[in-house]
Amino acid sequence: MKTIFNSKYLSKNWWNLNGPCKILHTLNKTRINYIKNKISNDNKNILDIGCGGGILTEKLSIYKHKTIGLDSSKELIDTAINHNNNNNLNINYYVSDINQIDKTNKIYKEKFDVLICMEVIEHIYNINSVINTCNFFLKSHGDLFISTLNKSIYTYLYMILFGEYLTNSIPKKTHFYNNFIKPKELNKILKNNNFYIKSIKGIKYNPFLNYSFISNDVNNNYIIHAKKI
Repeated sequence: MKTIFNSKYLSKNWWNLNGPCKILHTLNKTRINYIKNKISNDNKNILDIGCGGGILTEKLSIYKHKTIGLDSSKELIDTAINHNNNNNLNINYYVSDINQIDKTNKIYKEKFDVLICMEVIEHIYNINSVINTCNFFLKSHGDLFISTLNKSIYTYLYMILFGEYLTNSIPKKTHFYNNFIKPKELNKILKNNNFYIKSIKGIKYNPFLNYSFISNDVNNNYIIHAKKI
């Protein structure tokens, strides 16, 4: 899985609430509530793909879910492990590209109840391959959660022009417009890989109040809950 995400720059300040991942921390509160409302509190077997430094992974583990965090960046996994050790949480982290996992590896022999893929696919060139791999690792009737950016002029103006260049609230060259995807296009890929969408919502972010919330407007950032057939 070839990515276009500069993880080295972010790893040292991943857990700084006022650092380069400030928006990510704020969005995480909204995303975790969305996920909690869609799955039961029973002990789930969860794989967080592209977990970065573990912001979402740690929140999932608090609810007694068996959680694995996976990221292709060693720097970010080291950050996640260090933070996890300091907080004594039961999480397993691995440096691995999701499309290069040895599927005979004992770590991944068990299928997962839930797969999480937050703010990942807009940094990847072959989205279909990722969704296909998610299908392989997810149990039948399992839950898939994806959050990404809509390919719209609004997203370009808000995320890239305003966020990266006018306000510097997002590190420059974090996003590339050509890798954004419209919900209907992602829906087609999901259908072709044995998924159906149960819910799609927008995630709104107010940069002045540093506040995020779920919305029916999917023109910018959106989150999908899909089920494997």
